[in-house]
Amino acid sequence: MIAINTPVAGDSIGALSLVLALIIGHMLGDFPLQGQFLALGKERNYWLRNDTPTPPTKSMWLYCLTAHSLIQGGIVWLISGSIILCCLEFVIHWTIDFLKSEGHLSFTSDQILHIGTKVLFVVAIYLGLVS
Repeated sequence: MIAINTPVAGDSIGALSLVLALIIGHMLGDFPLQGQFLALGKERNYWLRNDTPTPPTKSMWLYCLTAHSLIQGGIVWLISGSIILCCLEFVIHWTIDFLKSEGHLSFTSDQILHIGTKVLFVVAIYLGLVS
């Protein structure tokens, strides 16, 4: 867990610090740590194009999307120290990115939902619902 100087439960400064840390972690995981292979490979339709390399399996997109979502969940776990939030992040991130790759969400709405998730996590910690 990344040390934050103030506790979060019931502390607005600590909560703001945690939100900032989670957003920074998200941006690291969604951009430099994702890489081109996962960014393209996590989209199911990418593997259906004629100009893509033949994947070792027809479900390569599933592995890529799951790996990316596990990385995001791990970042939440490292920053918050909560395995519950880690698991929630994995499921929520996977779902949001799948919906985006299927054309149901724009890039902007995808990022708003990811950041909104982090805010809700911190609200849950602040209110003492999650430790």
